[in-house]
Amino acid sequence: QVLFSPLMAGFIGGAAELEVNMPVGSLLDTTFKLESNLTTGYRWEVVPSESAGFAQAGEPTFTTQSSGYGVPSVQTLVLQPKNVGDGKVKLVYRRPFEPNETATRHLRITLAAQATEIDLSDPNPMVIDTRAGSSDLAGTPNPIDEIPLKGELPASLDWRSAGIVPTVRNQGSCGSCWSFGTVGIMESAVAKAGGPLTDLSEQFLVSCNMDGWSCDGGLTAHKYHYDTLGQNQTAIGAVLEADKSYTATNGSCTEAYNHPYQLSGWQFIVPNEWDMPTVDKIKNAIYTYGPVTAGVCVGDAFQAYTGGSIFSTNESEQCPGSYFHVNHQIILVGWNDADGYWILRNSWGPSWGESGYMRIAYNTSHVGEGTSWVTWAEPAPATYIYLPLVLRDFASPPPGDGIVNGDFESGLTGWTEYSTHGWPIIVNSFSPNSVTAHSGSYAAWLGGSNDEISYIQQQVTISSGAPYLVYWQWIGSDDVCGSDIGEVLVNGSVVDVYNLCTENNTGGWVTHSVDLSAYAGQSVTLQIRSETGPSIYESTAITCTLPTDRHSLRLQLAQES
Repeated sequence: QVLFSPLMAGFIGGAAELEVNMPVGSLLDTTFKLESNLTTGYRWEVVPSESAGFAQAGEPTFTTQSSGYGVPSVQTLVLQPKNVGDGKVKLVYRRPFEPNETATRHLRITLAAQATEIDLSDPNPMVIDTRAGSSDLAGTPNPIDEIPLKGELPASLDWRSAGIVPTVRNQGSCGSCWSFGTVGIMESAVAKAGGPLTDLSEQFLVSCNMDGWSCDGGLTAHKYHYDTLGQNQTAIGAVLEADKSYTATNGSCTEAYNHPYQLSGWQFIVPNEWDMPTVDKIKNAIYTYGPVTAGVCVGDAFQAYTGGSIFSTNESEQCPGSYFHVNHQIILVGWNDADGYWILRNSWGPSWGESGYMRIAYNTSHVGEGTSWVTWAEPAPATYIYLPLVLRDFASPPPGDGIVNGDFESGLTGWTEYSTHGWPIIVNSFSPNSVTAHSGSYAAWLGGSNDEISYIQQQVTISSGAPYLVYWQWIGSDDVCGSDIGEVLVNGSVVDVYNLCTENNTGGWVTHSVDLSAYAGQSVTLQIRSETGPSIYESTAITCTLPTDRHSLRLQLAQES
């Protein structure tokens, strides 16, 4: 007898009570199939009572509805009638480790006849396309493909001791563990990189994602912190908890939020979200990047964990997917080789486990499937120069103030060049061939290689009558902003900095000016410089090029408009 109705939809959004009344004409068992969600810590329990007409027979079983993190499950309970007559049973939906939570929803069902099966599960559960979310950055180089030998890693590590792990969060009865995993490791990445230990919004991901992920499950959502706009958003990145507070519901997303933090990179440590990496690969990712997301298959024993021991009960049978073998996303913050366990950070609040944590044995319940890391870097400060003058004709610089060999046609004469990888900077050949010098044959090529610092410099006297550096540049990049930068330095101090990224591509030669009036009358070392990030930031062949050409690479006074 199927009793699911729209009334049950959303009924279990927190602690709930269900009372069933029906006549009992025979002592046949009644099977209850109840909508639940193992990944939230909640489950149905029979409330013992002398007036109850039923008693539970055996242990409950759970069947996961679909693949993904936080997806619902069907809990099956078999109840035996105590005697014939009027039968009544009360069930409560709650966390075993929070037995005093007050039920906020109450439902009573009265049947006219005895039923041997009562089905209150969703007949049309949401199905997540797990393969679609496997790697939104397919093709992005993975910098940790080469795993160090085990002996090169410490025997134990716990990032909590470094002060970069925030307090344990609580997802409530919403199947949003995927958002807590995604947000949690970004919070740690920001702190690890020198930023604040901040509180970012999980609700933003639940309500504003464009994939249909919800309290009924989702996947790793780093893309919304990296390169993908959320619903109704005008910028990419994480949102502060204070701006979009957690409600443990699907909520809505009707406004654009401020996004103060954006990832500089992320990656699964194996090709797909459903693949299982080795213990050493997971350890290497934790050691290199800090806390990581990971999947685990949650069952009865995981829910019942109270600490005091290493969890080693393998519950993989609870997640029988053909390729996705977990149902819950957690965070791994460290490990201990002596006892062979991970330090697992859950999102069920501090009442569960060991103050919200678990020591789980390696290779238990597929823990570590879909491990991912993230990185964050302080964005380069934007420099805005508002000039009362505008640039006009560059043909007649003041005499005596020109840069030596400003057209580069005499090669290195007057210049010093440097490249981390030893590349020539002042060159007369370019790749691709569509890039040519602004005039003449030579230009200075800066960047174009990962993990590269390159610059040109020479000694220049800044005239009080000509305190502006003006030069031509061509920026071509496939990168997001924040990883590669162009700079102008005077005596080693940065006086101008800007992002080399797709948003700032020039599509050809344009002029760039820098106000150097603070150094008027001084002989200074003038340096034009490019810095590119590691391979996860690297772009195409002309990435971060900062070629410069003679006709405006000199100090001159901008003419009044």
